[in-house]
Amino acid sequence: MAQSARWRGWFWLGLGLICLLWPNLSHAQNADAITITIDQVGFDAQGHVANGGWYPIITTIENSGADLQAQVVVTTGFGQADLLQNVDLPGGSRKQVRLLMRANLNQTVVEIKVIDAQGKQLARNRSNVRVHDSQEILVGVFGGPASSLAGASVPGRLTTVMPLDPAQLPSTDGELFNFAAIVLQDVQPTAEQAAALERWVATGGTLIVSGGPNSAELPKELASLLPASVSRSNSSAVLTTLNGRNTPAFAQINLRVNQLQPTADASIFGVGANNEALVISRKLGMGQILVTAFNPSDLPAEVNDRLVWPVLLQPQLYRDWNVALSPWSIQIRGTDQNLPSVLGLMGILFGYILLIGPINYFILRRLDRREWAWFSIPLVVLGFVGIMYLAGGDLRTGNINVTTINIIDSQLGADQGRLSVNYGFNAGRRGAWNGSIDANLIAGNQPMQGFGDEGSGTIEQTNDGKTRLPNWQSNIGQMQTLAAIGSSAVPYNFEVKVAKANSWEGATITNRSERKVEYAILFNGEESIILPALEPGASITIDNSLDRVMQSSPYLNNNDQLTQALQLLWNAGNERTNYSGLPKNSLYTKPHITVLDTEVLNEIMVDGVAAPQKSSNIYNLYVDLEQR
Repeated sequence: MAQSARWRGWFWLGLGLICLLWPNLSHAQNADAITITIDQVGFDAQGHVANGGWYPIITTIENSGADLQAQVVVTTGFGQADLLQNVDLPGGSRKQVRLLMRANLNQTVVEIKVIDAQGKQLARNRSNVRVHDSQEILVGVFGGPASSLAGASVPGRLTTVMPLDPAQLPSTDGELFNFAAIVLQDVQPTAEQAAALERWVATGGTLIVSGGPNSAELPKELASLLPASVSRSNSSAVLTTLNGRNTPAFAQINLRVNQLQPTADASIFGVGANNEALVISRKLGMGQILVTAFNPSDLPAEVNDRLVWPVLLQPQLYRDWNVALSPWSIQIRGTDQNLPSVLGLMGILFGYILLIGPINYFILRRLDRREWAWFSIPLVVLGFVGIMYLAGGDLRTGNINVTTINIIDSQLGADQGRLSVNYGFNAGRRGAWNGSIDANLIAGNQPMQGFGDEGSGTIEQTNDGKTRLPNWQSNIGQMQTLAAIGSSAVPYNFEVKVAKANSWEGATITNRSERKVEYAILFNGEESIILPALEPGASITIDNSLDRVMQSSPYLNNNDQLTQALQLLWNAGNERTNYSGLPKNSLYTKPHITVLDTEVLNEIMVDGVAAPQKSSNIYNLYVDLEQR
């Protein structure tokens, strides 16, 4: 019997050890079974990306073990929110996962992990990323030989030319944001890519399309935007003049060319020795589209060149609103926190002083019960604590209040524009929430008061393009900001008749929108002109009777919310001049009409319910004052 009892003891001890060790053994087996291969970080092997842009992180996950539900998590450190995607990994499967991360200058290494449902890390890999400042230029060359544009640069600005496969051509505004110029050589964009390229050009991008002999045909989906058509001739020509100036000797070589026919709104940008058109351009918003009669890869580049590739690329400076633009300022200065009035708080405080002091004293003295002060004073204190609690009740709601600044940049007359969104999330109590953002927008971190600071947030990108904010944690009154980018419809349009080139003076502005324009401002360099309200079809001639502002943000009567939003935009347009005399934001200084309204463009869902949202929309419609 003793021996039997001993064996039973060993049996139960072994069973207990198996129960304790089994999860770890299972985890070890899963960990050994998962491998991560990094296919792409950024756009080329060196991981070149631009500050503020979104870049792809593509990995292949292989599971040689049991079926598994896991998360692919991307971290970059520096207090930023992790980026994740949930993925099912059946045994023996290989799956490719694509995520879009927003770049900032602190990022140098991207770490990719696979984590199981219990939060245990099963595999890890990492890759370098090279984030360029807004002064630097990234040029994407899609198609053609790998040597295309080798050595091309813009003097005084670090220029990186990336030969890329046509399959890598982005279809999202966030990814196109990285490029100052794009060259297409025998590439046929999809309709989605063509629409994104149009928005990108309108916000300052330079698009160069090859019409040379090596291109079978011009991009079909871009046909309505291109400034020229092509007739195949495969003849020889020498580029002698570019943008009205003679080209240097190194560029005057024999080029194989086709014949170009300009469209009505195009201009001849480059001319050959026999006065034939070799480069034709068209302005589109802030940017331009060029069609070349030759293969761009055939045109040489040279160190310190200032008259060939810098003239063709024409990169704009600072084509974003990131600097100084955050909903934080408009939130604390606005009314969406429902702060009690100062006079009300002073009245409560004055009443408290009177009641706990002289009134309490005289009542107890009249009753000859001064000893009751031991009870009356605490009761008065508790009563006023309750009053103050009720007065601040709006600050302790369980809701998430969202302050949104939407900036839509587009050329005049376009139906769509690039939408840059800045969200500010403010909680009325401690807690955790689950949020989601419109499927057409890609979310990312902000450099200041960023979502995910101190580990409080995670950005989930689903495989069908949606953005979720799972288990977002916040404290009372704490604000966290989040950026997003995408496209938006443009409901405003104007007819502009210019009386004086490059000036608004004497111009006639007609509202061709289907809605009334309440708040609109004309910008050109340092000057801004406030327009009166315009009904559909109504016109206004610009003269000295209109309100004008120089080197300052305009004030909109009767709308403090939009005035604050406009002030933030002005800060974002002028902030960089405070540092080393850098130029101002091109988006701010180029001629444009800004229209403002407060319509909610995209709902933010929190725990399945649309969150209260104060939206400020700024539509910037860029105008070519030379051609109108």
